[in-house]
Amino acid sequence: MILRALNRKMTPEDFRNAKAEGLLIPTLTAYDYPSAKLMDEVGVPLLLVGDSLGMVRLGFPDTTHVTLDHMVLHTQSVTRAKPRSLIIADLPFGTYTDPVLAVSSAKRLMEAGADAVKAEGGKSIEDSVRAIVQAGIPFVGHLGMLPQSVKQEGGYRKKGRTQEERVRLLEDMRILEEAGAFAVVLELVIPDLAEDMTCSSEIPTIGIGSGAACDGQVLVIDDLVGSFPWFTPKFVKPLAQTGLAIQNAVREWMEVLDVGKAELDSAAEDKSDSLTHIDADGEARMVDVSAKPPQYRVAVAGGRLRVQPFVLDLIENQKIAKGNVLATARIAGIMAAKRTGDLIPLCHPLPITHCDVNLGFSPAREAIEVTASASIHASTGVEMEALTAVQVALLTLYDMLKAVDKNMVIEEVKLLSKTKSAAPPVK
Repeated sequence: MILRALNRKMTPEDFRNAKAEGLLIPTLTAYDYPSAKLMDEVGVPLLLVGDSLGMVRLGFPDTTHVTLDHMVLHTQSVTRAKPRSLIIADLPFGTYTDPVLAVSSAKRLMEAGADAVKAEGGKSIEDSVRAIVQAGIPFVGHLGMLPQSVKQEGGYRKKGRTQEERVRLLEDMRILEEAGAFAVVLELVIPDLAEDMTCSSEIPTIGIGSGAACDGQVLVIDDLVGSFPWFTPKFVKPLAQTGLAIQNAVREWMEVLDVGKAELDSAAEDKSDSLTHIDADGEARMVDVSAKPPQYRVAVAGGRLRVQPFVLDLIENQKIAKGNVLATARIAGIMAAKRTGDLIPLCHPLPITHCDVNLGFSPAREAIEVTASASIHASTGVEMEALTAVQVALLTLYDMLKAVDKNMVIEEVKLLSKTKSAAPPVK
C-alpha cells in the first residue's frame, strides 16, 4: 500500500510513521503552481522542488548552474498551490558549504514556503546539517549519485559497487540520521546496498534508480509524463507522452490556420439543408446526392499507433510471430475502405476508383504512422473511406502487436485533406 496526502498538511512525522507502517511513499518533483496543484489533487504526499529544474525548465546542462534565487522563485510558485503535500526544496550548489551559509540559505527557502530543505552529501556536510536542524528547519538528505558533483566525478554513475563505497554510504546514512534528517533520498545506489541502507535506518529512504526496497520512490515529473522527450533515464518508463501531445496539438492548430478561408467556405457549402442526415421529422436518413454534379474527389487521412521503440526493431527484423505486420495492415486498410458503406451507418456505398495505404515509422521511432488516400468520380466525397482505411490498418497493427506491447495507443486519426475538381487530378 502507498501513503496518500491526508486531509491536512503533511508533516515530517507522517513519513516516519509511514515507514513504520510499511506504506510506500510516492514522491514527485514540482516546479510551479499548476504541477503542484495537479499532483496535490491526486494525493501525492511529498513534493520536491528539485534543482533538476535547471535542466528540465531552465535549459542548463546540469544542476550546478541553479542559484538560490531560482530555487526561491520556483518554491514560491509551488507553495501558491497550497498543497497538502509536504514541500521539500533543494539547497542549490554552493549554498551550504559551511553551517552559517547553510542556515541562511535554508531560511530563504523556508520563507519562500518550503516545509523542509534537502542537500547532497553525508559526512562532508554533517556540520551544516546539524546547524539547519538546530535552527528548527526539517532536513532531508541525499546520498549516492550526487548531481551537484557531476563535474568533479565526470558523469553520472551507479554508487556502491566497491566495498569502499558501500562502507562510506552506510556510514553517511548513519551520520545523516543522527544529525536529525527525517528522510534520505538514495539516487543510483545499487539495489542490494539501498536495501541495506533502508533496513539499517529508522528514517525513510526515497529511491530514484535504486531498486524497489526503498521506503519510497521519487521521479522527475517530466520523466514520468514524457514532457521532456529529449532525454529519459533508463530506469524510467513514461506513462504519458505530453511532449508529443503538445506538439501534435500545435501542429493541428497550425494546419487549421493553413487551411484558412478556403476550407471554411467548403465546409459552409457542404452544410446546406438538403445535405443533412436528419429529415424534417428529426429521423435519420441517407442523404440524397443525386442533384450534385459528379466531380473528381480525393481524400487523405492519417493516424498513428504509438509503441515502444523495441517494437519497431522487432518489425524491422521480422521477429513478430504473426507475420508481416505492415503488409497485412496495408491490405486490411484497403479492403476496409472498399467496404465503408457496410461498416458506417447511412454512408453511401461508393465504387472508389483508387485507394492506397502507406505505413512507416515516425522520425522519433515512437510510433507507426499510417496515411490513406481514396479517390472517386462521384457526387459525394470519400473522406469516410480514407478514415476507415486508416482506422482498420491501425486496428490490424494493434492486433498483431498486442502480444509484445501492452501500452500501445491509437492516436491522431484525422482527415488531412480533401479536394474536388471538375477535371481529373494531375498524376
